[in-house]
Amino acid sequence: MARRSVSSPADYLVKLCRLSGDVGSPKHSFRMLDRYLKASVGHALMTILKIDASESFSERIYSSKPDLFSSGGQKALDTAPQMRKVIAAGRPLVVDGRDAIRASFPDHNLIFSLGCECIINVPLRWQGKTVANVNVLGPKGAYDNENAIKIEVACYLCLPVMLGSFLPVMVSS
Repeated sequence: MARRSVSSPADYLVKLCRLSGDVGSPKHSFRMLDRYLKASVGHALMTILKIDASESFSERIYSSKPDLFSSGGQKALDTAPQMRKVIAAGRPLVVDGRDAIRASFPDHNLIFSLGCECIINVPLRWQGKTVANVNVLGPKGAYDNENAIKIEVACYLCLPVMLGSFLPVMVSS
């Protein structure tokens, strides 16, 4: 059977499902999540943050724009009240509009420079704790409840890969 190239959102989603069960670099799955979200809901930036077991800081483990938001960057959660709310609630949150973003994100000027005025934060939970957070950024009004469902389901497909890449670190903490 001839292989065809991945091109539609459904193709990306199937590939993401297959990658989630494979052994290999988590970056492949993260890139496929990035491609799926770009094709299905659109975005200017997508980042994945690992939440420290103490829930005191987050560490960026993937960015669709590593030149602006590099992997390994850390953020103390006491400086990110919006993220604290998302972690505690365990539910996606849409932050829409310049005023809301300015009030919630210290790096709002960089966010605005990308043309982003809408952000959805999707917390990923495992055994009652938020272990990761996926941020998807786009223009004002880009994300709503329908988009949130698509984004959340796709992000959870990456959870096994995320856990496999950092669970030993979390358990030893």
